[in-house]
Amino acid sequence: MVAKFYTKSFMLLKLVLLSMLIVTALAACKKQTVDSYYSIDSTAGSALIEPAELKKYIDNGYKTDDGKKVVILHVTLQNGTVPESTIKGAYSFSQEEYLMEKRSDGVAPNGAMVASGAKVDKFLSKYGVDKDTVIVLTSHDLTNQMIYRTFWALKYWGFTNDNLKVLNGANYYFFNQFAKDNNIANIDTYKAAPADVASIKAGNFSVKDLPANNIDLLRAPFGEVLEY
Repeated sequence: MVAKFYTKSFMLLKLVLLSMLIVTALAACKKQTVDSYYSIDSTAGSALIEPAELKKYIDNGYKTDDGKKVVILHVTLQNGTVPESTIKGAYSFSQEEYLMEKRSDGVAPNGAMVASGAKVDKFLSKYGVDKDTVIVLTSHDLTNQMIYRTFWALKYWGFTNDNLKVLNGANYYFFNQFAKDNNIANIDTYKAAPADVASIKAGNFSVKDLPANNIDLLRAPFGEVLEY
């Protein structure tokens, strides 16, 4: 009799754990389809920026062709190791430090949640980002998952492909195949230690000032998930 009771309890525990897994998966989906999600940026073009275009922006004093400021962020590895060198003018950036925090949206706190608006505002201020800034994300190469966590965290708060880019091929491609294919003999002059963040003039731009906020579209409250 005892053995039979133990088996039922064990099966109940498995059922509870399975239910929590399903709820978590639904929270990520929020009734979205692939087409409806990507329609957010249907007119903004690709999120990738090619090395040739970024090089042109650097040569232009870190400005786009239409005069927008360009901020290059070298996203560090998960262990936070600061790179010895990167693309000239790029700032070393930790996704965990600026765009992640412990939050509770349901059954338990989670230490790897997207940062709150107040915390993202501190990032915007420290790196001098405003509504006309183009942010370019890079790293040693594109195997660094923290690039993509940074990208989606900023998309979550309303950045679009117009002002948020990922360098195609990252630093590895920029300094190697791209330079070789285009016969850029002085490519090493585009390499330097990370730029000093302290030199940036702090801004007062807020996520509330972004033209579109995607939170309601991309994120479902726990109660809504249960109802669904």
